[in-house]
Amino acid sequence: MVRRTPARTAEATGDDDFEKVSTYDVRRRFAQRLLVDEQMNPHVVMAVGGWDSFAAIEPYLNAPSEDVIDEAFQEVESR
Repeated sequence: MVRRTPARTAEATGDDDFEKVSTYDVRRRFAQRLLVDEQMNPHVVMAVGGWDSFAAIEPYLNAPSEDVIDEAFQEVESR
């Protein structure tokens, strides 16, 4: 299914650049979206994505900005 995604997306959008997307790219974005955008528990992402260790998904985590760090501490302090 993942291998067909770039071709289907290219066809649906009319943008042939999607044909260049690899399964690695799709898997990486899947992990980034869940870990960073949705702030999902890394152990859950590892389980559904088939990663065996945190070290395997750690590169998909973006370094937090100062604003993200400040917001995280403000959230804890407001509890």
